[in-house]
Amino acid sequence: MKTSVVKLLAPAIVLLSPAPEETVSLWSDFQRDFAQKEVARQRAPRKDVFIDYLNLTPSKIDHSIPEPVVFKWSGAPAKGRRVLEIAEGKEPENARNVIRHETEKDEFLVYNLKAATFYCWRIVCGGFSSAWSRFFVADEFPRWINVPGATNVRDLGGYKTKSGARVRQGMIYRGSEFDRHQIIKPSGKQVLYRDIKLKTDLDLRGGTEVPPGYKPTLDPAKVQWVNIAIRPYDMIFCEEQAKQYAKILKLLADEKNYPVYFHCWGSADRGGTLAVLLEALLGIPESDILADYEFTTCSIFAERRVGFKQFDTLLEKLYALSPDLAEAAALYLISGGATREEIESFRRIMIEK
Repeated sequence: MKTSVVKLLAPAIVLLSPAPEETVSLWSDFQRDFAQKEVARQRAPRKDVFIDYLNLTPSKIDHSIPEPVVFKWSGAPAKGRRVLEIAEGKEPENARNVIRHETEKDEFLVYNLKAATFYCWRIVCGGFSSAWSRFFVADEFPRWINVPGATNVRDLGGYKTKSGARVRQGMIYRGSEFDRHQIIKPSGKQVLYRDIKLKTDLDLRGGTEVPPGYKPTLDPAKVQWVNIAIRPYDMIFCEEQAKQYAKILKLLADEKNYPVYFHCWGSADRGGTLAVLLEALLGIPESDILADYEFTTCSIFAERRVGFKQFDTLLEKLYALSPDLAEAAALYLISGGATREEIESFRRIMIEK
């Protein structure tokens, strides 16, 4: 009697979404609509609007949350956990920064991938794997970051400088505080620890916001807390404030402190002013710097416009230092004690080779 041999066939795992070579946007419809209508590509007429940055009135709707990349597939074995592998790069054999997620479903949402970046992905299940597929994340900036419990979280990187170089993503983030008015969720902490791999929590708050004996929200064994209190807008033009901003530059001139997350209450005004100086130092075009400031309007902290009195005065006083915004930012920081060497170190760290 002959014994029949049953040959087991590998399941055909089919990758559905993102489609091969698809360009995926991380912006929400609100963010995209705001970007299309945003007016800060040129200096706006001045409006005598005063921003009380220590008495913000948050709204209930937060439009600063990005869209996830939706991964879908079919044909995986009925039993067994699916492992979603996502690798940064054009080809899987040359890919880097592999991300792995386990799920029992045939769909998974992934937040916070880099913009203007190719990714390869596949599904591994029950000893079988799909072929690799590739997609591209749209070249849209700012790169919004989803940190549950926080708002207005953005990567400072991704923009191109006036020379055509790109500012590195994943190095400096700006966003809201983690306690008091905004309470970070446990899942938000995991984003900072696991995904961002945060090294430094740069707290820009002062006074009663950071009382004596203050204990930082993030685990000090994982993230160092550094408190450098600053003021925003034209209030920075005094010796005491210049020294504080120079301290920040000294921190950012040391690569061991990265990645860095800086925040005040909402990263709208104090954080927004610091972002202007850092972006100017890096040689990001004025139009992108102005637009980045206005994107705070997508968060819960009300409208921000470059024509508002305080912001307009900030730019006037910077341009009084030099007609070149990068040099103006450098001269301001040097007045507080920063050195040219520290400025160049910051640029080397932040600008892609």
